[in-house]
Amino acid sequence: MNEKEVLKQLGIKLRRLRKAMGLSLRDIEARTGVPNTSLSKIERGLKDVEFLTICKLANGLETTISELTKDLDHGDV
Repeated sequence: MNEKEVLKQLGIKLRRLRKAMGLSLRDIEARTGVPNTSLSKIERGLKDVEFLTICKLANGLETTISELTKDLDHGDV
């Protein structure tokens, strides 16, 4: 799996978690400080994600970094 595919899969996972919690992008922005415009790009796999942003997102989604990145194939990245 290449870098773009990993980012896309991470974005899909983030969106699913957010929607399962009944939260909007603005709700996650309020919880994490990550702008909703960036969140939208991350969820669509269009923005590379810094480690600290992943930490903030995990906290805002009440999960762990391990859970967010679980099942992502990092082989070719």
